[in-house]
Amino acid sequence: MALDGREQSGFVHWYKSQIKGFYSVHGEDALFVARQFYKTTAVVKHLGGSGDAGLSSVTLNRNLFEQVLRELLLEGTDYAVELAASPGRLAAFEEELFRGGIDMADTPVVVAVVLAMKEGVREVGLAYADVVARRLGVAQFVDDELLCSLEAVLVQLGAKEVLLPK
Repeated sequence: MALDGREQSGFVHWYKSQIKGFYSVHGEDALFVARQFYKTTAVVKHLGGSGDAGLSSVTLNRNLFEQVLRELLLEGTDYAVELAASPGRLAAFEEELFRGGIDMADTPVVVAVVLAMKEGVREVGLAYADVVARRLGVAQFVDDELLCSLEAVLVQLGAKEVLLPK
């Protein structure tokens, strides 16, 4: 749904004015919830116009939201994870994220860190993978109790995800 500046401002104002503790469902999902859970379409509001010109919207209180969620998740519906990602592992979403010529060099580095105390000295072991540069790196160094050196290394590497042992 394309909105101009005035419409965007109006939507933000409407969104901020909504009562806290309520949930909203929009589009075809709003019509489904109205029919299945409210048993009427009288609860459907049309944002931005009536009928097909507007966006169908239904508001749910916390109890109804939990009921809808419970039924959708537990009542014989099959779900499958199609794409999964984390801040340091974006490969599944590369096409969507980097469409339009955004440089892949912005892809973050994944770092694994192990901390150990040896003879009263804090040692840090670290390994990283930079998938864009196709580079692996390892380092071991002594650090202070605030882990200042580790922080500096993580910032320099551009790490968005850090793996720690249990």
